[in-house]
Amino acid sequence: MFNNLLSILTVAVVVNAHIAAFHKAMYCLNGLDNNDEPNSAEASLPLIDKSWDDFWMHGKCKDFPPADGEFLDLPVGGKTKLELSSNRGLTTLSWDGRYTSLFPTNDPHPDYDTPGAWDNTCVKIPNLHAENQTRAAGTVLAIAYKSDIHDVKLEDMTVISVLPNSPWHREVEYEIPADLPACDDCICAWSWVPGGCGEANMYMNAIRCRVTGARPDAPKIAKPVPAKWCENKPEDCVTGAKTITIWHQHKDIDTIDLDGVIQAEGNWATPSYNEKMGFHPGAQNDIFESTTTSNPDPNPQVTPEPQGEPKSKASSEPQSTPESQSAPDSQTTATPEPQSTPPPINPPQGSDGNCTESGLAARSGCGKHRHHHHHGHRGHRKQQRRLARFHAGSRLH
Repeated sequence: MFNNLLSILTVAVVVNAHIAAFHKAMYCLNGLDNNDEPNSAEASLPLIDKSWDDFWMHGKCKDFPPADGEFLDLPVGGKTKLELSSNRGLTTLSWDGRYTSLFPTNDPHPDYDTPGAWDNTCVKIPNLHAENQTRAAGTVLAIAYKSDIHDVKLEDMTVISVLPNSPWHREVEYEIPADLPACDDCICAWSWVPGGCGEANMYMNAIRCRVTGARPDAPKIAKPVPAKWCENKPEDCVTGAKTITIWHQHKDIDTIDLDGVIQAEGNWATPSYNEKMGFHPGAQNDIFESTTTSNPDPNPQVTPEPQGEPKSKASSEPQSTPESQSAPDSQTTATPEPQSTPPPINPPQGSDGNCTESGLAARSGCGKHRHHHHHGHRGHRKQQRRLARFHAGSRLH
């Protein structure tokens, strides 16, 4: 009994949680299962070195749609709510939300919002790939005006909202463009490209959505193109409609290559959803045909078919760019009420990193993810190792 408890506690120390956007209209709500699974974490698994089929819309999750009639509503000119978490069991979608907190795991972490408390230290539980909220890279919501997820291609998916300095809190809101055209059955996607503090992976999961309150004469969305790195060089930024960024997957599906590029602050460049890639905070109101797109990639990636394993890229001399810093997220989120029942002493944890209800209540590793044993990662690229080293001890600005 003692040995079993010791093993559980050891696992709780070495595992890390990752993040997905949870909603009852999401694909993979129950993981890769058609039965109700209240502590599913499949959607939060990182994506790295994947082929098109394994990456797009989080791979096999495409085959596990939400229940009929479930939609994420996108009110034009308003906001839509999602929950960012490492596990469904840590959201309001399971057990009446009794294991939720202000943050993506069920731990309260008041110190995460204390200025200076995490200076030069990466937040690891949950793995937010940042030292503090001002360093959180930013997440996005995108939409494709198609109802069959298997028909959605890269050029169909347009970023419509950017939430800067996220992920950080569990409950989040994304601003919706006021001119967004109507759609009663669309496919949305949530995406996050971390800015450091760990391996150079990324995240994406799909949600069935619909646009509400649109006016009949709403303009059409322009054809989106991939964003480009443009730190402190606005003339190089892509303006107008932009699609999801794909990075560090198979070489033939990546939309950007930043190997050898160093950003102004001294860390290796990452194509996160912020001003350094031409994304401005909030609703993306420049995505329509009436607006102008500048500096598009002359050879944008469009739904490529995988051509086998990607080859390693030769390292090049780093290139410096001027310094740029995005503004902190101004969103405030109410802290959930404290739990009335004390957690059990001996929390069980499954071998797959998920937890039982009693384990979730224990606040000791449930919903966290054993990073290297579950991802099926292939060889890491040179820049990935560099990114982890630079960001782990990076200086805050």
